[in-house]
Amino acid sequence: MTNLAGYMCWGGHSSLGHEYCRNGSNQWSGASSWWIIETIESSNGFRDPGTGNFTQWFSDLGFGWPSRTNYENTPVGAVSHTDEPTLGGINDAPTYFGLWASGKRFALCAWNSRRTPYFQAVGDPFVRR
Repeated sequence: MTNLAGYMCWGGHSSLGHEYCRNGSNQWSGASSWWIIETIESSNGFRDPGTGNFTQWFSDLGFGWPSRTNYENTPVGAVSHTDEPTLGGINDAPTYFGLWASGKRFALCAWNSRRTPYFQAVGDPFVRR
């Protein structure tokens, strides 16, 4: 992908597998340094090696291996879950990505999109696109 602003996927529940952000299947280029992520994974807020999660997204190899390393393509913000949110508890993507695209701060985008008490936002709360 080129000039990415946001990314959403089924994560480890998809054909990409649980290492999707570090195995080279997703690589960004161009002006993709200020982007946010949301995945539909139950425990993406855990440090669980069996599912895609925030520690992998923010790792030095995230979304660029093998061509880019050293955190060059990691997201600037992410929403995740610390327990099973069910599909109804997944963050509201139109709100999350829509507010980001309109230039709102990450904290506002993340908080206004939450639909579960098992919500976790990771990133600089004051950054904006």
